[in-house]
Amino acid sequence: MIRGLFSSASGLLVGMSRQDVWANNLANAQTPGYRQDEVALRSFPETLLRRFEANSPRGVPIGTIGQGADVAAVLTSDMPGRYVQTDNPLDVALDGEAFFAVDTAAGVSYTRQGRLHVDPAGYLSVATGDRLLDIDGGMILLGDNAQPVISSDGRINNGGVEVAQIGLWRFADVAALRKQGNNYYAPLAALPSEGETLIRQGSVELPNTDLVTAMTEMIAILRAYEASQKAMQAQDETLGKAVNEVGRV
Repeated sequence: MIRGLFSSASGLLVGMSRQDVWANNLANAQTPGYRQDEVALRSFPETLLRRFEANSPRGVPIGTIGQGADVAAVLTSDMPGRYVQTDNPLDVALDGEAFFAVDTAAGVSYTRQGRLHVDPAGYLSVATGDRLLDIDGGMILLGDNAQPVISSDGRINNGGVEVAQIGLWRFADVAALRKQGNNYYAPLAALPSEGETLIRQGSVELPNTDLVTAMTEMIAILRAYEASQKAMQAQDETLGKAVNEVGRV
């Protein structure tokens, strides 16, 4: 009976974690360059049940019972989002697995968000206001009324003059990247992209979260959560009767 309570409780905890992850995916369903998270689960070891009989000292196996599940990891999907053309010269999309480098208050972070703008000081920045970095790790100064032409390898031509080359960085293990918030990823050992990723000027990469899928997942998680809740309630009532009523007999 107690084992059943623990199994149901583990189902509730898993449901809460999955709901948090999918709620965050849904909240970022319009964030350019966002990549959704997915929950990887692991089951606890199963227990072999035996029926003990007089002529069978070791008991007769009658099956196994699960002990519930737990969250093994929260993984970021590497599936690219859909590309949409905006014709805005400051919108850029990454066609490949590389990332932009951005100068933040916490140091260098990485992102795929490509909705850029020129800040009041004339530097090329991302949507959060943090400045984009070039291939040498420096900030990119464009000045007022900039109309840059950005090549597929990130070279920026502004007013007929090449001013910088956007830094594109890749990682040996994209799944190991840790999200920091603001659509940023924590720094790892970054390597130059070496032409493996191309830049599409005048386009943005939409998030790879599908609204219908996210809503369906959240409804399914809610139903599973309710089932675990009812199972726990039923076991609690049965245990209460065993203690309060059977005990008196």
